Order: sequence, then C-alpha cells, then structure tokens
Amino acid sequence: ALGIQSLCPNAKVLAVELYQDAYSYLEQNIRVFSASHRNAPLPIQADARHYHTQLADGCFDLIVANPPYVSEAEYTSLAPELFYEPKTALVAEDDGLYFYNLIAREYRRTLKQTGALVFEIGARQGEIVTKQLQTHQYKNIWVDADVSGCDRVVSAFLL
Repeated sequence: ALGIQSLCPNAKVLAVELYQDAYSYLEQNIRVFSASHRNAPLPIQADARHYHTQLADGCFDLIVANPPYVSEAEYTSLAPELFYEPKTALVAEDDGLYFYNLIAREYRRTLKQTGALVFEIGARQGEIVTKQLQTHQYKNIWVDADVSGCDRVVSAFLL
C-alpha cells in the first residue's frame, strides 16, 4: 500500500489487514510514511473473506492482494523464518487457491468498469489462477515471473 501510494500520490489507497499484530505495524508504517508524504493509505483491520459486503459497487480502480496461497502440503517445506507468521496468513484452502477465487468472484462488483486485479501468486499457480480469473470473466490476464523465473504476479482487467 505504501509503495502504491508513493507512486500514485493522489490515489486513495486502502490497506486491509486481518491480524492485530500486523495491523499495528501497518499503522506505525503509515504514520512514518505520512510524515513525508501528502497522502497516506487508510489502514483497515478487516477479514478479506467478508469485507466486500461493506463496499459499494464500482468503488475501486485497482485491487492489489497478497493473500495466503500456500497449500497445506507445501506448508511443511517452507523456509523456517516463515513460521513466525500465523499459519492462516500463509496457508489457504483449495490447494492454496481459495482467496484468488473469492476475490475474483466477490470483489468483482467493487471494481470500476475499467478496473483491474493484481495478485501475488505461488511459483506454480500462474496457469490455474489465470483459469479462475477467466471463469469470472476477467480479460487481458498475464502472469509475470520473479527474478528466479517463477510465477509471481498475475494481473487481470474487467475490459
């Protein structure tokens, strides 16, 4: 959220976080950011599984999400430094794909007609997330790789 706000200083940016500990860090980072920037993201503590019910149709130009995307099977092979995170911040149902489908389906109406989604994804999720987005009528979908050549970001538009 801070990166987007710094690149788009006139944008209204919302930063949604579920966990209290992470939310406290988010608020602190936003305070520091706002000391040197005219606009700052609005922190919101909410559960992405339900937050869409509080939003108006067509209220967003862009949704950027880094949802939990690790499958239960992958969880035990993660780097040890990731285990300080709550398991639910990393692991998602449906082989790590639950939140992509939820956001694509439930948040679609919150996007403006020219709106877009951008997701961080797991290293081998590009093809399946692309198919999910197509199922929900998203267009112009592409997958970008990270520096290691692994799938890392998928973007999709309503038009």
